[in-house]
Amino acid sequence: MLYDLDKIIDTVSTNSIGIGSFIFQPDKNKKIYARILGASNSDQFDLPAVQSKGVVLRNHNAVVGDDLRIQIESNIPSKTYVIVHDFSTIYLQSYFELKAFEDQNIRFKLDSVPTGLYAVTVLNQDYKPVAERIFFAHYDQINRVNIGTDREEYQTRDSVQVNISALGKDNKPMLGLVSVSCVQANRLSMNNSQNITDFYFFQRHLSDLPHHPNGVKYIHKEYLEDVLLVKGWRRYKWPIESLPQNPLVHSTIEFTGVVSKNKKQLKAPMTVNTIGGTNINVLATDSAGHFTIPMAKLLSTDRNKVWLTLNDKNYANYDVKLNDPLEEIKEHVMKNDYSSLSNGVVLLEDDRQSITASGIKLKEVVIKSKKDDLLDFAQKGANSCGDYVCKYNILNCNNHRGDFENRNPIQGNRYNQTGGGSIVYQGCTENEDKPNLRILRGINLAKDFYQSDISDQNEPINFATVYWNYQVAINEKTSTKLRFNTGDLTGKFKIIIQGITTGGVAYGEKEIIVVKKTSP
Repeated sequence: MLYDLDKIIDTVSTNSIGIGSFIFQPDKNKKIYARILGASNSDQFDLPAVQSKGVVLRNHNAVVGDDLRIQIESNIPSKTYVIVHDFSTIYLQSYFELKAFEDQNIRFKLDSVPTGLYAVTVLNQDYKPVAERIFFAHYDQINRVNIGTDREEYQTRDSVQVNISALGKDNKPMLGLVSVSCVQANRLSMNNSQNITDFYFFQRHLSDLPHHPNGVKYIHKEYLEDVLLVKGWRRYKWPIESLPQNPLVHSTIEFTGVVSKNKKQLKAPMTVNTIGGTNINVLATDSAGHFTIPMAKLLSTDRNKVWLTLNDKNYANYDVKLNDPLEEIKEHVMKNDYSSLSNGVVLLEDDRQSITASGIKLKEVVIKSKKDDLLDFAQKGANSCGDYVCKYNILNCNNHRGDFENRNPIQGNRYNQTGGGSIVYQGCTENEDKPNLRILRGINLAKDFYQSDISDQNEPINFATVYWNYQVAINEKTSTKLRFNTGDLTGKFKIIIQGITTGGVAYGEKEIIVVKKTSP
């Protein structure tokens, strides 16, 4: 409802995703605000104050191909600059001297503008922004992955053949490197789903996007038009508002360190070694002891661990200080406030709703709990060194090995010993740094997905994910063929393919149906 003071002047509505538009005659002497019908009266949304003079920008289509058409108008004679940019690079610009109440039609050819999201901003003669509209250029050139299957319906423990090709502008085939998965469709949330194309072109720029019932957003042009209509003017504030102070934080994403000897700076370079499973490398410091570990040398197959050693027999004289870039990033992320994506769940109110033919009333449930050490699963059993304390407070009790009531010992605490006496636990030092050994957090190499053996009828195959491959190369000349097997689960399954092509990101999905295998 639109209000002028306490008087209702109009009623407006939204579509199913919560976006709508309305037109009314502004009056600078009135303060217009909106309230949601049925919500609390305290929830009031003020419309910006009417300006006595200025420029307006009109754009009927924000999802465009090779050209952008806009219209600007001013109520006073004014000099304006119109620029097309992405907030880091200006691609196109024009200068106009506007006459009062005369429309100025503008057409920008977007040949020099890459595919993506941009803004057209109107600046006054002091180069201050007075109007803006965001738009998407070359929508018809978004890459996609074409997925073909030999059938639409399969039986349990059946073979699925998939043909994959990456297509760009005018359906031109491209090279690509993609991930491929086939997962039970009901395991995918439509409200919170995200794919590489939606994220690259929209989500990372526009933050929280309204959910779409289909899950994939970029293929629905009308949806994009609605979103781009309400997501403009996101880098500026009206004069009465202050801009938030959000300083940029930069990180090199490099693991660096410095070696010192007897707490003093080195006088000559020395050698350090990194071992990450089978990834063994030798690095040299500079004369002051500084070194950088390239990201490629942090790849590890040993549970994400990379071992750093000093190549000197007198290692006790040395000290190593490390700079982990992830710690810097984690500290910054923890200081930011984040809101979870809406999942579309509606909170039912007992005093307003009841059981009907179309709905079910959820009664209030009160959950009470009491402190119970037996529920502390994180501290149960033995620690990484294999040490444990039994229910009788005996350290590494032989009579209760593997008992579910065993707990982790605490460093510095005193515990009983088998056979009598007590001992102070010194702690688990398995993962502690040694004078000649440091443990770094490396980068996990992806594991291969092993397909189930469909010939073994005695072993059930109840996996929701029936296929996963993190790295499939797509051929430019012929379609890439894949083959995998279904399991014992029936219903709808979705094949999801996304990755990088020679023309940028690409995404594709296809649904298949698995039914119970009929007896021969």
